[in-house]
Parts: sequence; structure tokens; C-alpha cells
Amino acid sequence: MCQEAPVIDPSGIDFNRIFDNWPEKEQDHASQLQCGVLPMSRTLKTATLPSLRVEPEFRDKAESVLNEGETLSAFMEAAVRKQVEIRKSQAEFIARGLAAREESKRTGIYYSADEVLAELKSMLDAKLAEDKKQ
Repeated sequence: MCQEAPVIDPSGIDFNRIFDNWPEKEQDHASQLQCGVLPMSRTLKTATLPSLRVEPEFRDKAESVLNEGETLSAFMEAAVRKQVEIRKSQAEFIARGLAAREESKRTGIYYSADEVLAELKSMLDAKLAEDKKQ
């Protein structure tokens, strides 16, 4: 297993802490993606992605960060898979936001940033208190 560095978003969110609460199957898959190690597929890989032309220096940099036993192809596949998931997640987030906006327009109910932040802080405090009990 690769060494996991803390993943902290510029907003201060510790994603490793969130990751610890994911279901085990999702944790395993996410760890494999993060480490550049993907399980062997039960289906044959018959499709290809376009070849990627880069400067030799960039290829050297990419090869310098490979994990032991990892190929550049596996690294690139993991990166593409991760980006596909990120972009799907972003699109879903935007869709939820637009739906919430439409719901607010329909109902006339809006919440201030202070109300939302207070609710989020309350949820976080409750979770931290629950974690301390365990």
C-alpha cells in the first residue's frame, strides 16, 4: 500500500478524515486509485485512449513519482479514472445547486450564509462529539 499524505483542501477540509468514514469498498477503490494500483478488470480492455505527447522532461517527472511496480500506463489510467469521477461529482454538485436554486425560487425560502454556516458547524460539532464518545 502506498504512503498516504494528508489531503487538505484550501478551504481547510481534511479529506482523509472524511475518507475514513467512507464504506470499506469505496475506501479500497479510492486507495487503489490514489496509489495508482487498479484491480485487474474482469473484462478485456479493448478500447484505447489517444496517445499523449509530452516534453521529455515532463515524462521524466511523471516516471519519478511512480510507485514501486507501477507502470506509466497504470499511472495514466488511474489519473484519467480519477478525473472522470471528479468531473462527474462536480457535474452532480452543480446540478444539485441549480435544483436547490429552482426550489428556492419556487418556494420563496432562502437561507443566509450565516444560517448555512451555523448549521454546518452544528453538524460538525455533533460529529466530533460522537467521535470522542467512541
